[in-house]
Amino acid sequence: EFRTDYRGYLATDDPYLQNLLRVNDTFTSSDNVIFVLAPASGEVFSAEFLQQMVEMMDDAWKLPFSSRVDSLSNYQHSRSEDDEITVSDLVTDPSTMTGAELAALRATALANDEIVGRLLSRQGDVAAIAVTHILPGDDFSETFTAAEAARALAERYRQRYPDTRIYLTGMLMGNHAPLEIILDDNTTLVPIMFVVIGVMLTLLFRSLIATG
Repeated sequence: EFRTDYRGYLATDDPYLQNLLRVNDTFTSSDNVIFVLAPASGEVFSAEFLQQMVEMMDDAWKLPFSSRVDSLSNYQHSRSEDDEITVSDLVTDPSTMTGAELAALRATALANDEIVGRLLSRQGDVAAIAVTHILPGDDFSETFTAAEAARALAERYRQRYPDTRIYLTGMLMGNHAPLEIILDDNTTLVPIMFVVIGVMLTLLFRSLIATG
């Protein structure tokens, strides 16, 4: 069996793996892709960058096997006025936000421990979009499909917004890495290996016919 996830590194009777499988059976198994966005200006709380993040988050919902997308923009923020409590997205329409509103947003986000260190850096210069994937588990190609779609989305936004650096991380990308290494080895190292073996056998037997 060919597997591309971290569970393949553990024995089937490993207690930690068994605990994880029980949790997955009770709830659901999920892997994630995290897009890390770093604007060249070093400031997340600008109307231009927030608009980019909202657009990218909307497209992230369309990724294969995507079940949930979290970012600074759709974080559910609670606020109270008199006796009324309102819960809404932290960012709704960045294009209409004034300088004062952006400053207030920055203060609110950086004071929230659920946001800082998870969806936002402590300095407010890097933000993240976390996409949760639920893979059916029918085929190892699911990881390849989801990871390559995420990579294509990141590249599309790099082209659209060249002033923003976009990085990819997360469990799903980690699971995809061994597959990439194997495919790369098959196209580079394996052919080189056969050539080296052929040359060494030819030198050893002093005959190309004997090598064959």
